[in-house]
Amino acid sequence: MHFSIPETKEVKETNGSSYVVYNIYINGIFHCSMRYSQMHTLNEQLKQVFGGQALPYFPPKKLFPLSKTQLEERQFCLEKYLQGVSQQNDLVNSSVLRRFLFSAQQKLASTWHDDNNLTVWLLNGTQVVVKVTYEDSSEVVLQKVCDQLRIPHELNQYFSLFVQRQGENGETSLIHLLQNYECPVITMKQISGQTKIVIRKSYWDASIDIKLLSDRSTLNLLYSQTVFDVERGWIVTDRDTQEKLATLQSRGAKRDYLEVSRTLKFYGYVRFEHCTCDYPEPNTETTISIGQKDLIFTPKSESLADKEFKFRITRIRCWKITPLNDIKQEVQLSFEYLINTDKLQWITIVSEYVFFLSVCLQSIVDELMLKKSGTFANNGNSENDNLTTKIPSSSQTTSVHYQKPSMARRSKINKDISLLTKKIDGKNSSFVPLLENDSFVNIGDDDL
Repeated sequence: MHFSIPETKEVKETNGSSYVVYNIYINGIFHCSMRYSQMHTLNEQLKQVFGGQALPYFPPKKLFPLSKTQLEERQFCLEKYLQGVSQQNDLVNSSVLRRFLFSAQQKLASTWHDDNNLTVWLLNGTQVVVKVTYEDSSEVVLQKVCDQLRIPHELNQYFSLFVQRQGENGETSLIHLLQNYECPVITMKQISGQTKIVIRKSYWDASIDIKLLSDRSTLNLLYSQTVFDVERGWIVTDRDTQEKLATLQSRGAKRDYLEVSRTLKFYGYVRFEHCTCDYPEPNTETTISIGQKDLIFTPKSESLADKEFKFRITRIRCWKITPLNDIKQEVQLSFEYLINTDKLQWITIVSEYVFFLSVCLQSIVDELMLKKSGTFANNGNSENDNLTTKIPSSSQTTSVHYQKPSMARRSKINKDISLLTKKIDGKNSSFVPLLENDSFVNIGDDDL
């Protein structure tokens, strides 16, 4: 889960007074606006459950109105606070945080009066229409969809709701995994472009398919997803295999179609087009595929034609999402990779999909760790998982002032907070959010 607060908003009340709210984005999507007092309440609630020592630094209250400089400092501190919370599994997965985020998002719907029939698409073009409310979380909506599809309750956990975007050139991209701290109806109002909600499997280990092939409803879901991925080239096929799959498809031999597809390259992977990376050389345009235990670069340049670069996810020590420049919506994902036994190298990806790519990385790591512990039962909502939208108008009149610290100012604030944090708890905290890989394995060159 990646938090950012790229902007603030001044809200003017009817009596002439005003207050500032902080626009909070989660995984690149606007989630809610919060006053400082609301975030202070969250901090106090977390403190009651986990104790003050477990929490990152939270900016203190001020007796007098904040100056512009102080407001920038508070904005920056609150962002780093949320990012610090997101890096501690106990905190980010707590019911306290999830309930708070879900409740905060509900305030966006307080003046909306839309028809709340939500359409969820199967990948064969079939629509499932469910009646929902603004109080239905993604988990509740998924349950309603699965009920209509007659999927056995114990198999719901292997599927999730995703946001899919259709590009201007006809390309299809997955951009977001709907989480349980958000309401799909509200989230979809915040996402721009031609998008829709689709249901897809939410696990990476292809051996789980076997469990789902025995049920007609889940077999149909797997089949429609696989046909979709084959037709769009996400799964690689040669001419002979294409003909074989076409024959099986015409006969309606879904199980046989899946058995063939499961042996093909990139089966079960998610594909990201139009990415740029600095490996094997700077400014390399590439397609990225992620799945199983691998992150694979397929460069598009002639000099690297027919080459692939595979990165084992268990060799990724950590990764981070950072701004490309002072515009927060332009970001990059960097991961530290064990090139050989004594060399770690940072590799950077620039793409509009870096937040969803980070979600995929984390969900694979979570699945690997669950398998290692012998308790694998993916719930479809792995965490550690920022798109720009306008905030819906409310009954109050609003005046929007975007206040974004300059890079020089941010650097100074960062140093000031670091010194203050050391004074408070004796620790020198890093303010670039690193996502540690619990499945990282320091192994030898022979295993590369």
